[in-house]
Amino acid sequence: TSALLGHQNVHKTRNKQQSPVTSQEQFLKARKFDIEKAKHMWSEMLRWRNEYGVDSIEEFDYTELNEVKKYYPQFYHGVDKEGRPVYVELVGKVDANKLVKVTTLDRYIKYHVKEFERSFQMRFPACSIAAKRHIDSSTTILDVQGVGLKNFSKDARELIMRLQKIDNDNYPETLCRLYIINAGQGFKMLWGTIKSFLDPQTASKIHVLGSKYQNKLLEIIDESELPDFLGGKCRCEESGGCSKSDKGPWKDPNIIERVLNGEANYGQQILAISSTDGKTVSYTKLHSSAKKTSDASAESTSDVEDITSPAAPLDATVNPDLTLHEPKSSGHASTSGTATVLEESVPTVVDKLVDDVCNSPKATSMVHSP
Repeated sequence: TSALLGHQNVHKTRNKQQSPVTSQEQFLKARKFDIEKAKHMWSEMLRWRNEYGVDSIEEFDYTELNEVKKYYPQFYHGVDKEGRPVYVELVGKVDANKLVKVTTLDRYIKYHVKEFERSFQMRFPACSIAAKRHIDSSTTILDVQGVGLKNFSKDARELIMRLQKIDNDNYPETLCRLYIINAGQGFKMLWGTIKSFLDPQTASKIHVLGSKYQNKLLEIIDESELPDFLGGKCRCEESGGCSKSDKGPWKDPNIIERVLNGEANYGQQILAISSTDGKTVSYTKLHSSAKKTSDASAESTSDVEDITSPAAPLDATVNPDLTLHEPKSSGHASTSGTATVLEESVPTVVDKLVDDVCNSPKATSMVHSP
């Protein structure tokens, strides 16, 4: 198959695998399936990765992390009921004035990017193996209790805007849902301003809850996975508390080994793209398959909304010069017109058109997050 957004070698191999990156379908969805806009976005992402040195960012040593977390409490903890990692930020406890005394904005942003890359390298693959389905997005909880103007100093506003730009431009469609809890009057007064920073598509995934949020969170997160101070029953006492445990499938030695062995290719989607007039394309989901792993009974399901559903656009402008190839016979109904069957594979997304898609590994104070 030919990659719609281009054949470019972006990543060096690490542990015999290609470095993970947001899938090409996520870029298509981020640009509402406008092919030319998606291609430009993808190209800009590749340029940014090269200029920012993303492929060597694992070497960055963020020595001040423990101090940073005192003034910007944030952590991953468990998974939701669909297997996605859960990320938590205690935004009301963020002290930007003290934060910039223990780190710089540039260093924090570099740490943020490093954590995003780790999510694609380990957290998402580990969750995919544990859930037996492709996972490439997260559920985020932002506790805004006590948030006020003090939380939005000049440094805080600059940090939010810079993080949002990096996330929206280079890691689109990685936020499945975001819950803002303990939203009091002070926060509600700021919500209009905060929302103006957000991409409309991201804003649609945000649910603002007051102090009676517990039941809502328990609808999507099992009580054994939710910290007790958020309404669950988990304490992680052996780790000194849930905020310090980094609980999740990515801590399981057996799952880590399977990730390193490349067993996380659940939810391989096969889509048909048809063109009847050389100018428009329509997308039809045919079936999904999974790479064989040690769990032969694993059933693969897609984490991506059906592209043929009303929620997703069926047509997008396409370059008339784009070459579409006839699919090989696969036993599935073919679409009318010129068509191509495109397969996705997480470790080789650079050479494919479509991957599974569903915040952000993170949600950075009301936006995405590390």
